[in-house]
Amino acid sequence: MQSLRHLELVRALAAHRNFNRAAEALGISQPALTRGLQHLEESLGVRLFDREDGPVRPTAFGEIVIERGEPIITAFAEMRREIDRARSVDSGSLKVAAGLYPAEICAQRAIARLSGEHPMLRCELLIKDWVEVIGDVMSGRADIGIADITEARDHADLDVEPIRSDRLELFCRARHPLLQKNQITLEDVLAYPWAGPHIPRHMRAQIGEEPRVFAVIDPDTGRVRPRIRVETVSAILEIVAHSDAISAAPFVVLAGRDGLSTLPVEPGWLAVHYGFIRRRGVTPPPAVSAFMDAVRAVEGELAGQGFVPALPLLQASR
Repeated sequence: MQSLRHLELVRALAAHRNFNRAAEALGISQPALTRGLQHLEESLGVRLFDREDGPVRPTAFGEIVIERGEPIITAFAEMRREIDRARSVDSGSLKVAAGLYPAEICAQRAIARLSGEHPMLRCELLIKDWVEVIGDVMSGRADIGIADITEARDHADLDVEPIRSDRLELFCRARHPLLQKNQITLEDVLAYPWAGPHIPRHMRAQIGEEPRVFAVIDPDTGRVRPRIRVETVSAILEIVAHSDAISAAPFVVLAGRDGLSTLPVEPGWLAVHYGFIRRRGVTPPPAVSAFMDAVRAVEGELAGQGFVPALPLLQASR
């Protein structure tokens, strides 16, 4: 069999029993239909239609082609309909894995905007430690991740697109014992439990190897694990507001929060670098592209409101 078009030609000729009417139904010329049928018959080595004495009639061989070809034509049409539906954001689904900072800053608002524009889209937003976000993207459990990219950009099977690089502000509750000191150092801060996600490996050298109240070194991964590991900004804020735990977040997250105080300690290495994380070589479905556009729009609006990142963006993946 040469092509799907040949099967459609045979079906039309069997239905109309006339070359002119079959050609008109297919939107081609009668000579083109005749040439196509001759080519198919030569390829199969059999005659598919009797042309003499009245209407065109399929031979026994033609009946076989008609019978076997119909499911193929139907299946191809269904496949085209599925592809057409997949092209539409409204008929698709989207699963996003987000680290806590980008979830709070832009991902949640982007999902809300996307849902408003495409109410039939099925959305799932999973807020996780950035380490788990990378794992979800690599395994295919998430269509796209938005999280810290400092380690993701080193994975050969991942593509990253930086979105925001920003300094983290250390903060505590308003009546924290640290605020009674005339001068606060980083060593003072490290004497209290830290609440937050895993800290990337590149910060380990700045913290040191000795055991501290603030965090521990995970012996399996080498990452710094906070004493209080949480996966949402709301959990961090609640814990910090009701304990002596400290944490850090970009200024855009802390702006307007009551009952919290920033600490006058600014280690230059304490920063967040987040962006999109996707599997390399995988074509994004329309819903992923729409989500990425929505995130960029939200980030642009935040910049317009004065929440401009304090650090230059990291480079994308290699």
